[in-house]
Amino acid sequence: MRRRFANETSRVCGWKLVEFYAVPLSAAEIFNAYCTDPGTGEPIPPEWGVDHVAAPNVCS
Repeated sequence: MRRRFANETSRVCGWKLVEFYAVPLSAAEIFNAYCTDPGTGEPIPPEWGVDHVAAPNVCS
């Protein structure tokens, strides 16, 4: 999920599905997902103004 702010920055977080449950990803997992080329696996630089944050729990 990406939330954009008026100052042109944004915050991203995400979840993975495990046995029908949304499991929050850590900030490091989000950073790796956004900063890795899916085709080659090579690292790519992060976008300017993007904050990679841990996702909140969506169910208890």
